[in-house]
Amino acid sequence: MAAGQAPRHPTRLFVVAKDPSVLGNLVFNLNLKHLFSQKSQFQPHPQPGDECQPPPLLSLPDPLACFIAHDYMAFAASPSGDIIAAIGANGRTQLYDGAAVSPGPDMRSSMNYPFLVPVGDHMFIAISSYPRFDVHQGPRFEALHKLRRPGGGGRWAWTAVPEPPGLARRDRADVTAYFVSGARVYVSLRRQGTYSYDTARRRWRTEGAWELPVLGRALLVPNFLGTGRRLLFGFRYLDVLPFNEGYPFCAVDMDASPPVIVGSWPDAACFSEVWRAGYNICSPVSQLNYFGGGRFCISVTSHSTQPERARQGVVSFMAVELTQDLQLLKRQYSCYLMPESSRCTYADDGGGFVALAPGKTWQIMVKSGYKLLSDANFAAAPTDGKCWKPPPGELIKFNVDVAFDAVSMSGAAGVVCHSDRGGKNIWHPAVADPLHGEALACRECHCFTKDQGFEKLLLLELECWC
Repeated sequence: MAAGQAPRHPTRLFVVAKDPSVLGNLVFNLNLKHLFSQKSQFQPHPQPGDECQPPPLLSLPDPLACFIAHDYMAFAASPSGDIIAAIGANGRTQLYDGAAVSPGPDMRSSMNYPFLVPVGDHMFIAISSYPRFDVHQGPRFEALHKLRRPGGGGRWAWTAVPEPPGLARRDRADVTAYFVSGARVYVSLRRQGTYSYDTARRRWRTEGAWELPVLGRALLVPNFLGTGRRLLFGFRYLDVLPFNEGYPFCAVDMDASPPVIVGSWPDAACFSEVWRAGYNICSPVSQLNYFGGGRFCISVTSHSTQPERARQGVVSFMAVELTQDLQLLKRQYSCYLMPESSRCTYADDGGGFVALAPGKTWQIMVKSGYKLLSDANFAAAPTDGKCWKPPPGELIKFNVDVAFDAVSMSGAAGVVCHSDRGGKNIWHPAVADPLHGEALACRECHCFTKDQGFEKLLLLELECWC
């Protein structure tokens, strides 16, 4: 690099859009250099009376690869971007090596809501975020690594990772946050504390009884802008969120014990801009990428609220920049149109694909032999020749169920009444875990009975593995 020349930083990231038309997930390679160019101006935060016009909707480039899957998949890319790994809830693995997608080895266990964490270019750690809901209570940590062969090459294999110290396998606490530092993976477990796993020595270490004050995936910058500070960047967890806003972007001082938040910027993401431009936010959990030099990209998924756009799915990227004293400057944001049949979007710079949120209507599976229903109001319709018999006496039976996305921390509740009154469904933008979702579904059932004026005794039926 010539003297006086500004350092070059990466500006590319991968985007994954689930596309039912191809029964899989499409991977795109996107360059966001224009968001950080010298011509991009720093933008003030919009005020309540301001009108926000959306930027032109850009088109995603041709897909790089397609991962075929019929269920939820977790994605991660190696830091170099040479390897993209994906795992399904059924334990199946797929790998992209820059040329083609090929099947990988099966996991030792099945994880309903896994995180997939890259460690270097030849290892991925799978973490069960909600292990108590796994159907098969196997290992909640597994490592996918490449077994080297003399002369080069090798094959991928899964191995079990031991449990953190002092925790029995039956203590299957939820994972609240995680990040990677070199060869170590740091994990916070709800009400248990924070632990780190040395992938080279295969040993755990107890960091403390505290939990990281962020939600989900976070990014560690060891020497932020040459200040020597070890800062962790992510999204601060809040119990209550304002309408149409998400968890605030924040910085955590990792040299403090316990770590403390030293900066929080609720207006860093483009929630206000997107909402004022006529789009509904699909999830309160944004996604974060770091491009070096204090430059971050915050991703948000939304859909149109205008009928003529037919719930058009859009993924938005906001470029922000932090100074040495943690002053935040907004640059600008871009919106990309998702594939027409796309259901959800992921974005990553090579370090772990994380789901943003569904971009279409949630679909609720009402069990006990009833059809898949997704309309705002519906009537129960038996299938497969099954005949429902009413409960005895003056009872009216309700079935409730919930769909939950562990990464976007959102879900949907459905209620079906076994009478001529039909039912309802509703999307919840902030769901802590499946048990919380079941409680919300029960509350929706109660509200539905009051709205409909039921006076008879009620019988409530739900499925819960808690």
